[in-house]
Amino acid sequence: MSLPAAAYRALLCGYLLAAGCGEAEYGEFVAEQAELECAIQSECEAESPSSCAGPTGNEVLDDCHWFLPGQGQQCLDELVVALDRVSDDPATCGDWTLGNPLGTCEFDEVTRRRRSLACLVGKLGSGRPIRVRGVVVVAPIHCDAPRSAPRGRLARAAARWREAAQYEHASVASFTRAAAELAALGAPAELVDRHRDAARDEARHATSALAIAGVLGGAAVRFGAPPPIDHAPRALRAVALEALIDGCWGEAAAAVIARVGASRAEPTIADALATVADEETRHAELAWATVRWATDRAPGLVDALLEAAAEHRALRVAAARATQPGEDRLDRWGLLGPHETASIELEVLARVVVPVLRTLAAGVDAAAPR
Repeated sequence: MSLPAAAYRALLCGYLLAAGCGEAEYGEFVAEQAELECAIQSECEAESPSSCAGPTGNEVLDDCHWFLPGQGQQCLDELVVALDRVSDDPATCGDWTLGNPLGTCEFDEVTRRRRSLACLVGKLGSGRPIRVRGVVVVAPIHCDAPRSAPRGRLARAAARWREAAQYEHASVASFTRAAAELAALGAPAELVDRHRDAARDEARHATSALAIAGVLGGAAVRFGAPPPIDHAPRALRAVALEALIDGCWGEAAAAVIARVGASRAEPTIADALATVADEETRHAELAWATVRWATDRAPGLVDALLEAAAEHRALRVAAARATQPGEDRLDRWGLLGPHETASIELEVLARVVVPVLRTLAAGVDAAAPR
């Protein structure tokens, strides 16, 4: 299964909004577009210009038009040229009898944002595990003696689900730490509370993954005590970089991978993965909101974020080359092979994360004092 382009488009749209990119620009674009089209119609239909009532519908991004500010500006530039043309040569008014003929001014409506993200989009969601000096820290898992030890692919599936449970469990600590750090850095209470809510989501993911691992492995399993973690507060830069890599990218990729896994898995596992996909999508939105807050506070962070995205892409490309297509796919249990996982992660980076980050960077640059 390859995820449809509309799914990535819906993700991109949602994350642009979460990062604060697009909504104001879209409203301004619609108003200016309507004004220019009205002027063109006035030149061509002086008695009753059809567009002079102003913008009608879709003035905001509630319907999630596929909109990028750069394309919108190109549309406006072309409308200015068109206005000059019809003013100089009324014969060209024929181009406007059926409405705006400019392809750059057409934006495909996706569907309402929340519904499209939930229905179109969803690695088994590994969450956003806590890291200490860049190394993931997980709690051990204790297993009772199995009634009948699984073998072969079933044994590998049970082991993969145990690992997933560890990562989801570690994500609880990650979101809890992020909430405390953001509160200390003066972040809005709403942003802090959303991180605490995400920690509760991850706790449910961990419980669900552990239960599946126990069933597949034929034995009761439980978490041991996690290693001690240094909770010394980190600087804004470290918090923003983690939000970008593990949140904006990691959580978005986890959502897509969970959605793909759900499409192949047996019903009980599919239901668990569908929940993971929906909630990891929201967690990535939260990460973009965090990155936006951080870059508003420290615009210079944008360059570091762009560099980090490039560095991690290079690392992921190298890892992907070491995998083989079809390797260790465990579809029945909702588990993708490492090659497919790496491919999805790279696609999410290229088609979603980098475009949002560049749009955010362009907005920060435009707002910088000259």
